[in-house]
Amino acid sequence: MSPILLDHRILKVLWLGVALLVFMTFMGGYILGFEKSDSTWKTNLDPVELALPVASISALAEVEAKVPEFEHPGADIDVDAADAPDQAEALPNNAAAQPVAEPQIEAPSEPSIKIPAIVDDATEAIAKYSIQEGVYSSSANAVAREELLREANLSAYSLEYLNSNDEPRYNVRFGYFASRGSAQEALDAFQQQFSANGFIVRFKR
Repeated sequence: MSPILLDHRILKVLWLGVALLVFMTFMGGYILGFEKSDSTWKTNLDPVELALPVASISALAEVEAKVPEFEHPGADIDVDAADAPDQAEALPNNAAAQPVAEPQIEAPSEPSIKIPAIVDDATEAIAKYSIQEGVYSSSANAVAREELLREANLSAYSLEYLNSNDEPRYNVRFGYFASRGSAQEALDAFQQQFSANGFIVRFKR
């Protein structure tokens, strides 16, 4: 059997016909489906009449007036109240006014705590401890402070030394004590009497 020969132009026409048929079939189905859905949507949008509620308005004359409750002056009220000032007994006309006695205020008593005196318990030669009041960079300030301590009956003295920068400094100290305990008692008394600070130093012997 001899083969069938087809021209290329015939194949092109055949393919175009098939494609046109598929397109027309698709478009026809799309149009028919759109019209059907449109008609269904319009059917569901048909207006529905709803019954409105009937308004019920009462006349103003039928409304009962409400008067707020009010407590009249002088009525008995269950609250705590002070005695009225007009309930005091009247004094006779010939009664003389009596002076009112004022309360006696006691004067404050002096504190019972006494600050002990600062007394040295050793001499300069045998003392082991002393109290340093401060360090001053000015000789005049150190001398003035030393004089104030001496006026308070303290055995004050000053020592000059050079700091790490070879600058003169002046230690102001007072007291000669044989034990650290006695020096601590003197320091506590000094802080209470003069409201000043200080610390205990030990002699190098």
